[in-house]
Formats: sequence, structure tokens, C-alpha cells
Amino acid sequence: MRYGLVPVPPSGVWNIGALSGLDSSPAATEACAAVRGVRAVTGDAIALPFPDDGFDAVTARHMLYHVSDVPQALKEASRVLRPGGRVVAVVNHADVTPRIASVVQEQAAARGLAPMASPNATVNSGSLPDQLADVFDEVRTVVYDNYLLFDSSEPVIAFGEALMNFYGVGDDSSHREAVAAGINDEVRRWFASNQGPWRDPKGYVVCTGRR
Repeated sequence: MRYGLVPVPPSGVWNIGALSGLDSSPAATEACAAVRGVRAVTGDAIALPFPDDGFDAVTARHMLYHVSDVPQALKEASRVLRPGGRVVAVVNHADVTPRIASVVQEQAAARGLAPMASPNATVNSGSLPDQLADVFDEVRTVVYDNYLLFDSSEPVIAFGEALMNFYGVGDDSSHREAVAAGINDEVRRWFASNQGPWRDPKGYVVCTGRR
């Protein structure tokens, strides 16, 4: 099965080949299967359930943080690409959304929970280009130094609660409710005392390579 993109014709319509979407989560695979024209597959990036030389392009968008062996995942991406095929990978900077991350970490630490490394520590904008260059040719990197902007407290609180699992406060943690309440209080206190939006750096890179 191949995935191909060709230059946009004068009509402005893309000519897109067959698409396959893979995730380790059956729920995510089910959601992907609902997308018209996509073949959804449950599997692991370090052992792709696809034959050699089967794709024109492989993408890994903001998912390599969750892979147990990044070098092996990149080798697998190369294996399933045809010669000359392209890989596109997107990862964050190492220190992403530091403001809300610090609130989550402080609230977790206040309940005696040991601090955990950011998921971006395993692969990030500083490490990915070299990791890609170990497997692929013609590696190119485009850097985007962006920010998340929040005009009110509610979305910041929701984002902070979504980060708790990454910082040692799992769904089954007895401290989860208390940490969430602490995040709520700290964020609302900041908005009550400051003007302007909550601004949190969230830069990333887009790296491409050729087999």
C-alpha cells in the first residue's frame, strides 16, 4: 500500500494515494477508521505491521515521545519506505509550555510526588535531527518558535489537568483531585492579578529525510 502526494495541478486538487493510519490504541484506531479513505491499523511504531518498500511517505506527528525506542521506530519507518521515499517527523522543543508545566509540577511536589522528566526529554527539537540523520539522507529541519495564548483561565486549567499524567499524577493517583484543585487555584489567581493573555512557549520542529 502506498501513500503519495504529487504537485498541486492547476485545478488545485491534490492527487492522493492510499492512506494508512497506525496507532497503538484500539480506540484511536477506531476513530481513524471512521475517516473516509483511510486504512486504520493497530500496531507499534517499533515493529510496523507493513511490508518492506510499501510507502512513498511516512509521517510521525507529535508521537515519537510515546515510543519506547525512537531509533528503532525510525529504522522501521525507513524499512517500509520505498527507495527515495520521505519521512516527516514533528517534535516539540525540550522545554515546552514551561509556565503551566511548572504549575503542575509544583502542585504534584506539594503532595509529596517525585518530579518526573518531561516527555520531551527523550526526543525533542535538539535531538531529532541527529537521530534522523543516523537513518536517512538529506535531513532538513524547519524550526517554529510558537506560543500558546490563553485569554481566560478555563482552557489553561484544562490544559494543565491534561498534563498531569506526564508528571506523575496518573488517573488512579489518590492525589489527582487535590493536584487538579491546586492547578485551578493557581491559574485563577494569576488571571485575577494580571492583565493580558497567558503566554506559554510551545515551539517545535518539522524534520524531513529521504531513504
